[in-house]
Amino acid sequence: KWILIVEVLKATPKGCFVVFSDLDVLWSNSIEDGLENYFSNSRVNMAGQLDWNTKSIESKKYLCPGIMIWKNSNSSISMIEDIRGFHETKLLDDKNFPDDKAINSWMKIDKNHEKINFLSPNEFIIGHRLIALLAETSNFRLKNFKAFHANYCLGAVRKRFRIKILILVSKFPSLRFFAAGLILADIAIVKLRQTSLKIFKH
Repeated sequence: KWILIVEVLKATPKGCFVVFSDLDVLWSNSIEDGLENYFSNSRVNMAGQLDWNTKSIESKKYLCPGIMIWKNSNSSISMIEDIRGFHETKLLDDKNFPDDKAINSWMKIDKNHEKINFLSPNEFIIGHRLIALLAETSNFRLKNFKAFHANYCLGAVRKRFRIKILILVSKFPSLRFFAAGLILADIAIVKLRQTSLKIFKH
């Protein structure tokens, strides 16, 4: 991931922005409006998705690297190389050390956190917020947000299921509670299967 971003930055004119997106992200609107605001501080090189819930948003901010917007500059490239080196060091001790844990650990070093800004959680929706979003928003429309990240569920089928629910509720907002129920049922089925497998193994 880090090598890919650096190579794209090098191939892109300076001053532009480069967006990194996981494949399970539904983009519903242009992100150009308001983009400059995330980089009003000259120290900021990247704006990334905020992974949050209502209990921890103020006490703990966690970056999800599934959506990252990079300012194309030499300082950004240097920063990515630094993150990459940090990640590679962690991989020597744990070959499964994930990229999200790497960048969040890196952010805690010195003043590294000042180089990163968080994207609005109301415009760039994290996966585990979907049910709450459906419950809280009476007039849900795709035009009201910029991206939905279908993470926190495994498998392409279940990710597509969540994205289709978003599209459905956008067309028929009155179905939002029904849609939330479908997602809860899907989660319950997965947990039941996991429990059954554990029992079978024992």
